[in-house]
Amino acid sequence: MIPKQKITHIYWILLLFLLLTFGCNTNNEKSISIQQFISIEDISAGSGICKTEEGLWVIGDDSPYLYLIDDKGETQEKYLLSKIPSSGQENYSKSIKPDFEAMDVFNDTLLIIGSGSQAFTRDTAYVFDSKNRKLLLKKSLHNLYQKFYLQGDFPIGNSINLEGLANDGKFFYFLQRGNVCGNNRIYCVNKKEMLNYLFKKDYPLPDFTSYLFNLPVINNNKSGFSGACYSPQENTLYFTISVEETNDVYNDGAILGSFIGKIKLNNKMDKKLEYWPIKDSSEQFVISKIETLYITEVNSSEIIFFGLSDNDNGKTGFYKLLLH
Repeated sequence: MIPKQKITHIYWILLLFLLLTFGCNTNNEKSISIQQFISIEDISAGSGICKTEEGLWVIGDDSPYLYLIDDKGETQEKYLLSKIPSSGQENYSKSIKPDFEAMDVFNDTLLIIGSGSQAFTRDTAYVFDSKNRKLLLKKSLHNLYQKFYLQGDFPIGNSINLEGLANDGKFFYFLQRGNVCGNNRIYCVNKKEMLNYLFKKDYPLPDFTSYLFNLPVINNNKSGFSGACYSPQENTLYFTISVEETNDVYNDGAILGSFIGKIKLNNKMDKKLEYWPIKDSSEQFVISKIETLYITEVNSSEIIFFGLSDNDNGKTGFYKLLLH
């Protein structure tokens, strides 16, 4: 019989090995600094940002509009996407909002998705032609989200909450926010199959694989994926992580802080990831829920991002962030 003390020792060695092999790792050689912050007053709850030749495109999770802004955060144009009855107001109430949480660009075309955290009003995809300013299609993703859920090993009572979207030319990556249930998962969907599913009637649901990740905590509160973008120069998926003090995906909680992280894509999803906290000059967490990011410049020593924050106050924070 193996002594209890030896079993405990073996347990801790095994746990350490698993953490080193599959866990998150901070990178002390790099850090995030804030180069610029602008409060955008006329866009509420910024949740997605992408860039085309026309400029920066922005969505908010309680707004029915797609916005075109400049690099100073000024709205240049806006286009109505969702036509859920709203009595003409700019922002929807929580109970009926389309919950636009993620956006990605391919061939000057924007793919905008709802989170899926509430059936039917939040599980719709919109495809928008940025050059011709035209909505190409609107399609329910209910069946795809249901398949994500059924194959995602969710605890009973929890729901899908997709908050990040990016593509590397071969795959779309849907990032599930598991800040409450701990199910932070990335779904990898073949890009060609996904586009066929969107554009072709009666095309079958695309196949996918998914990967579960352990993310950092702040004061014992779990974090969750909140946005993503792809760096072709590095073949790397960058993502945002945010932490709030809440016990469910529907109701907001006190904001505790955010991170930026990355995963190398070497013809597969690497289980190892790195992340960096977003802190101020006094090394305290910036109390902001960073919802999304876009890479605007890459060189050998640093990367510059545009990021948006949703601090549940009816405004959008527009950040210029430097990873160096």
